[in-house]
Formats: sequence, C-alpha cells, structure tokens
Amino acid sequence: MLIKSDSLIQDGNYHKFGINVSSSPSNLKIELDAKISPDFYGLTLDGGKGISLDNVAMRGASGTVFASMNSENFSQMYQQLQPKVLIFQYGGNSVPYLKDSTEVRSYAGYLKNHINWVRRKTTDASVIFIGPSDMTTTENGQLVTYNLLPYLNEVLKQTCYENDIAYWSMFDAMGGKNSMKHWVDQKLAASDYTHFSPSGTKVVSELFFLALYMDLIKK
Repeated sequence: MLIKSDSLIQDGNYHKFGINVSSSPSNLKIELDAKISPDFYGLTLDGGKGISLDNVAMRGASGTVFASMNSENFSQMYQQLQPKVLIFQYGGNSVPYLKDSTEVRSYAGYLKNHINWVRRKTTDASVIFIGPSDMTTTENGQLVTYNLLPYLNEVLKQTCYENDIAYWSMFDAMGGKNSMKHWVDQKLAASDYTHFSPSGTKVVSELFFLALYMDLIKK
C-alpha cells in the first residue's frame, strides 16, 4: 500500500521529510528515483507523544569530531529536531592511548571545546555527559584498571562542573577501580573486559535512569 509519494526540495539546504501514519506499519519500504542520490543524515520513527530518543552511534569515536562538521547544516538540523536534552558519552575509546596526566587534561579540554560547539547551536537544551566505564588491562599477569582511567574520570567530572554540564560517572556506578572483573564474572560484561554484555547494558541503563530520576525528583 502506497502511503505517500512526493518530491524532495532541491535547494541544497537541510530539510525534514515527514510521513504521518495512523498506526505503526509492520513493514516500511522507501524507494527513490534520482540521477544523483541525496544525502540522508538519519531516519526517525517517532510517535506523536511521549519521549522521543534518537541515538547517534559513533563507534570508536573520542567525541572530538563535532567542530569539524558543517556548522550551517548542523544548526538547521537542530532547529528542526529541537532536542531538550543532549547526552554525550565519550572517553572510553581514548583510555588505552592516554600516556600521562598531561594528555588526560588535553583530551578533556578538546572534549569541552567540541561540546561547547554543539551547545552554541542549541537554545535551551540541557546537557549530560556520561563518563567512561571501568576498563581492564593486564599488568604483571594481573587484570587491573587502566592506570589513568580514574584520573580521567575525575578530570572529566571537574571539566563538566566548571562548564555547567551534568556529569554521571559510570566508572563509580559500576563500583570504581577494578570493578570490571566482577562484571565479567557475573556475565554482565564481555571477555574483553571492556564492553558490556546485553544484560550488563540493561543494568547500566537502569543505574543511569535511577540517578537521573532521583536528581529530578529532588528538584
């Protein structure tokens, strides 16, 4: 059954193409006919009420890519979506490569600049930063937390506080230093001692939600 047939606006600007349906379709197929494919930046399947959550997967990213994006395009996209809360989660992918405290502070400074770049494009959105989880490496045959990870967690936390950004320490929520081994033993994390298992992801999500909920009801 054809739901909608239309033409895209060809002015080179960012546009949102909306399709409204009375109920969620079990199958949805989108066909395009063009000499040159248009650029697509995302597909949202949102309802008419409640909370809409859009996840931008950035595997392997350190969070220092935002300022290199097209500023005008990003601003137009934001004005269309009008998010109320922006949640950043970075740091973990950089942990194995940080060599000393100077590099930790430099990295935190880079992150701050990129997050503030995003904030300047927004209006009244709240910002939450989720810090890195515990991660384990091998030292002298023993599984231990990366040496600079606790320091990175504290520096990121302080940087966020100084810039009016809410910070949630996943590292502390897990149990702090050397807690990843326990999560692996409980099958809540993978055998690489870095990534969560599906059940572990659920537990971490519940911990974050509970922390957020408790802060909100206090206000």
